[in-house]
Amino acid sequence: MKFNYRFKDLLGVSYSNGNVIFDDETGNMLLSGVGNRVRLFDLVNNAAETLPFELRRNVRCMCLSHDNRLLVVVDTEGRGLLVNFASRKVLHRFNMKGKVRVMAFSPDNKHLAVAVGRHVQVWAAPGGVQKEFSPLVLHRTYTGHHDAVISLSWSPSGRYLVTGSKDMSARVYSLVTEKDFVVVTLTGHKERVVGCFFAEDELIYTLSKDGALIVWRWEWAPLAESNGSDDEAASDGDEEEDKVANGGGKLAKDDAGESDPPLSIKLGEWQREARHFIQRDHARVHCAVLQRSKGLLVVGFDNGVFSLFEMPDATHLQSLSVSQHELRSAAVNSTGEWLALASAQLGQVLVWEWQSETYVLKQQGHFYDLNVAAYSPDGQLVATGGDDAKVKLWSTTSGFCFVTFSEHEAPVTALSFVGDAGNAVVSASLDGSVRAFDLVRYRNFRTMVTPTPTQLTCLAVDGQGEIVCAGAMDPPDIYVWSLQTGRLLDVLSGHEGPVSALAFSPSKPLIASTSWDRTLRFWEPYSGTAPTETKEVGSNGLCVAFRPDGKEVCVGALSGQLLFWDVESGYQKTSIAGAKDISGGRRAHDRTTSKNATHNKHFSSVCYTADGSCIIAGGRSKFVCIYQVEQRVLLKKYQLSHNRSLDGILDKLDSRKLTEAGNSDTLDLSDASDSEGEDMAARAKALPGASRGDLGKRITKPEIRCKCVQFSPNGQEWAAATTEGLMIYALDNAMLFDPFQLEEDVTPDRVREVALKGDHGRAFTMALHLGEDDLITELYRAIPTESLDLVARGLPVVYVSRVLALIAHEISSTPNLQHHLAWARALLTVHQDRLRDQSKLFMSSFRALQKAITSQNKDLAKLCDENMYTLSFLSSAKRQHSSAALFSLVPAQEDDADAKKRPKHG
Repeated sequence: MKFNYRFKDLLGVSYSNGNVIFDDETGNMLLSGVGNRVRLFDLVNNAAETLPFELRRNVRCMCLSHDNRLLVVVDTEGRGLLVNFASRKVLHRFNMKGKVRVMAFSPDNKHLAVAVGRHVQVWAAPGGVQKEFSPLVLHRTYTGHHDAVISLSWSPSGRYLVTGSKDMSARVYSLVTEKDFVVVTLTGHKERVVGCFFAEDELIYTLSKDGALIVWRWEWAPLAESNGSDDEAASDGDEEEDKVANGGGKLAKDDAGESDPPLSIKLGEWQREARHFIQRDHARVHCAVLQRSKGLLVVGFDNGVFSLFEMPDATHLQSLSVSQHELRSAAVNSTGEWLALASAQLGQVLVWEWQSETYVLKQQGHFYDLNVAAYSPDGQLVATGGDDAKVKLWSTTSGFCFVTFSEHEAPVTALSFVGDAGNAVVSASLDGSVRAFDLVRYRNFRTMVTPTPTQLTCLAVDGQGEIVCAGAMDPPDIYVWSLQTGRLLDVLSGHEGPVSALAFSPSKPLIASTSWDRTLRFWEPYSGTAPTETKEVGSNGLCVAFRPDGKEVCVGALSGQLLFWDVESGYQKTSIAGAKDISGGRRAHDRTTSKNATHNKHFSSVCYTADGSCIIAGGRSKFVCIYQVEQRVLLKKYQLSHNRSLDGILDKLDSRKLTEAGNSDTLDLSDASDSEGEDMAARAKALPGASRGDLGKRITKPEIRCKCVQFSPNGQEWAAATTEGLMIYALDNAMLFDPFQLEEDVTPDRVREVALKGDHGRAFTMALHLGEDDLITELYRAIPTESLDLVARGLPVVYVSRVLALIAHEISSTPNLQHHLAWARALLTVHQDRLRDQSKLFMSSFRALQKAITSQNKDLAKLCDENMYTLSFLSSAKRQHSSAALFSLVPAQEDDADAKKRPKHG
């Protein structure tokens, strides 16, 4: 089995921190920060992906060049990445050595303005043609503000820069050195300036926290007052400056040849033209953005309401309440049609089309931790449950959440799909109920409760979807319900501690359960209420899983061991000591090293691979381990995250942060308090069970942990429910070079030459030897359908799995369905004996092929159902037309009298 899994996507969260931005080139892509990663939403193609790079800490701000070439992302401690946006490759890593709050590219993409503390740094952006030793070169540093700079904006020409600060003022800087230019300070606000914008080179908008919007206009000096400056300019011999002074409003040219009015103090001054108050219901302004070409100003308030204004008159166009919490960031696309708004409290991001008043995108992650995840039988869906008492369904293809069930009243602890079709999902919760949700009508069609109030901790559903079992905490019983009727069938008693895990055997009616009483018990729910067998685990049992064939069961214990039992004989086959493999990462308040710690040296979730040869396990650690069961070998260990904003990532603590009160890194106030306008009481409201926060209470880091791991039924990917969300790892389908029976004359040109001669079987085998995906796909599509049986007979069986995976991919991406199905039938028919004998080796390919065919079947069935009446009408119209044509060709029958009167011709 292959184990070249790589990070694919991050589900379960849509926005957590930072700002949201649209791309300026198309306006159809939205970027949002999720932890220390960046998530990209394609609003036209209805797809989402997580970019494959990580920052050291949570994303603080990001900006994209206007030509979609460069992406700059900076974390909370000032370390950033320069990324090629097209190829998703990291070009350069840099450190701003300070907290960065806002960044912006100049209109010509030649400079990057970065607000670092009280200063503004302007960097020369890379050109992209010549090789550079350092992609970012510091051009100039601007000072003058007395507090942190929190907003900035470039002029349309890129020659001037306006900045807003917490010191309640805005300042105008010049990028190039100009004669008689003086940095202008714009005052008049009573609170911090959260937004400042260059509408035109002669118009500036500044917006403060209290909703005060001031319009500033550049007023040119009268001609009579500027004569003295004209004489001075003429005496210096500067003809260009003389023209500008005499003309009053004419344009000067800088070294780059761009025309721009020089805002010199001798030529005029900034004057306040108007003052508007846009505050509504005493709400505070939290974010603002201006669409310059359309003159649209979007303002987000801390009560979850956004307002849209038309500038410069501040005409109110629209207001809408989109969230119950503050809006952290806002953005407008290049066409001015879509507004993006993000709220960090609920992890919510949405795109609103203000003209038609409709949602283009509305995504929300889990409010608190993600507890459990489960794949659908075809692998197309994944269900997640969290501490926010919600069950969400995500599409593994698009990456979007398309339905949310919120009927539970307590954290969801277990999930499972029902049956082979997967048309329903069952969930257990700490509220003592088991709920079944219909995935066709999207409703809660069955609710099963316990006789006495209890907390359910685990869940299992039989293969036929007839009965549902749930384990409780106190009393430690197992409850059995009928899914069809919802009636409680039985209560299985015997455990002496909370039931931690349940699993149904896939081959026969047998339940395996483990508990904190250090036992593993087997139950037959149809025959009796007593356990058939009881096995001693030696430590608290935490998780249990059956092998896909049902002949082996694995139990994860608190001691860090994985114990394996043979179901038929009842003997323990082997055990794997994984305490050292999963250990790693020291928490900030630990008094011992990570090597001596005991909190992260056990597995809390296990799952077998599709072929049953390996097992994947995860727990309260940053690692997920994959073992080969028979050899008891650790095949691979994955580190889920490198985000230092989470606790338990570093193996060693920084001794420089040790103080008399303890480790200063325990207080993680940088990520939360760094955002403007937030106080301690507002942040404490997000804590469960806290209505008002203690102003002196410390805020600690969330700890990295993996609560659930699940393998996809097709074996192509696996998922881990972590603190940051649901992480998906998929097989890397890059070119695999296999020099098996490879000769010197086997080249792509030689392969195509053999194919042109009609020897398709030999050419296809040679292409598989080379391993080039494009060449294999080209020959796959070019082989005639009538030659498929002959090609399949000459294909080595070692390549059957790869060809089946190719067929599954082609079915999902290309329309020639008949050719693909003929390929699959030929391979399965010719190699049926070998495939049957070694079914475990080909299980992942079978699952992928089944997933692709099932998806096509559903799409065609839906299409036919929608057009059923149209097809019926067309077929009936065709029959009527054929009948009418037939009647027009057949002569009408004559009466006998008329026939007798007709003369007969010899």
